[in-house]
Amino acid sequence: MTGKKFDQSSQTGDEGIALIHTRVLQMQHVWHERRRDAGIDGQIEIRDPSTGEVANRFLYVQSKASNNPFPGESDVAFHYICDERDLDYWMRADNPVILVCSHPADGKAWWAHVQGWFADPARRASRRVDFDKATQMFDNRASGRLSALADPAGRAHTAVMTRRTEALTSSLLPVDIPMTMFSTKIKGSTPKEIGDLVRKVQLRPQAWLYRNDTLYSFRHPSALGLDAVVAAPIREDHPTGYALECVSRHNIVVQMLGQALRVDTSDDLWLDPETKLLCFKAKTPLKTMKQRGPHGRLREVVTVHRNQKKGHINWVRHMALRWRFILDHDEWLLDIAPDYRFTVDGYRPSSMAAELTSKIKRMERHAAVRGQMEFWAHYLRPAPADLLETTARFLTIHDPLTFEVDHGIDDDAWDESRARFKTEAGSQQDALWDVTL
Repeated sequence: MTGKKFDQSSQTGDEGIALIHTRVLQMQHVWHERRRDAGIDGQIEIRDPSTGEVANRFLYVQSKASNNPFPGESDVAFHYICDERDLDYWMRADNPVILVCSHPADGKAWWAHVQGWFADPARRASRRVDFDKATQMFDNRASGRLSALADPAGRAHTAVMTRRTEALTSSLLPVDIPMTMFSTKIKGSTPKEIGDLVRKVQLRPQAWLYRNDTLYSFRHPSALGLDAVVAAPIREDHPTGYALECVSRHNIVVQMLGQALRVDTSDDLWLDPETKLLCFKAKTPLKTMKQRGPHGRLREVVTVHRNQKKGHINWVRHMALRWRFILDHDEWLLDIAPDYRFTVDGYRPSSMAAELTSKIKRMERHAAVRGQMEFWAHYLRPAPADLLETTARFLTIHDPLTFEVDHGIDDDAWDESRARFKTEAGSQQDALWDVTL
């Protein structure tokens, strides 16, 4: 006669439930185990960790535990084939159901939202759930997504900051500006006439401004070939001190710095008169162009999209930049924001520009935007050879300001889909720019 036995399969199943219980407690939610398993092993009750409040929002949980490999398991993925009766039961549930597959011996678990995954008829017919090990870990990182799933209106969950050190990279680039700004009254000349005089003696564009019969420049008027039109003594000011005197003078200096930025980047960029964006120039003959970024990777800065059947150009996409200069006490900062410009031929605006820009911005995620920010910061900094040429640039632009904080919020907690697209910045950016709109 033999006694009652508790087989290894039951033992592993209980270990899987225990692992789920532990992880739910670590997320600061509440675990309710069901005594009878009818396709659901338990419930997660969502709790706001900032207040301790529970708000009657639940997720149903089905555990599938094994210490052997799941079908197709590798270091990065595996799949699970659901029982048809279980699947029918889950899909009829009033609350969201999550499937948690685990290796209790290793303390590892992954999860999937059943109704969300099987909303696709093809997936429903296959009964197969695919798991990405990197993005579907059942641990603290899943807490925010579980809360959003149980309570999409946000009544039961408030995302809270956790104590951890994070380095935040800003869009603000410190700028060294010229030490002297010249100003003088000009007699009997228009901006076009002044420009013609400057071009006679300067091969490269120059940073100057003509407002209310007054010329402002970062080079002495004599060096610009303007001696004949100077009508008053030439004043010399430090631009920052001049800007601090009053709002109108601040605006003059900001405009001068904008002119300097245009001149410094004029080999590659042009100022679009309609949007005021600095855009990468298209070259003749019109073709897709690439520029090397901070990590040595080539990035498309001008993309020519042609009709595959007829061969004509649908549109040309230019990488572009929004920018503004900020005076912070006595330090100048360049605030940058990546953007796009769509043209029909490299110059004239496309009638589809607004639609195309809106579409690509909807596709962008954090890594793509970050990659563009890194590219522009790298592009705007002078190359080592340029540093030796004192006349090469009016502005010296430095690395973006960074700030260290001791609190942060897990980005994946805000949006479950974000985790599925989480990837290295460069590779995601390549995928984005390869999109055909």
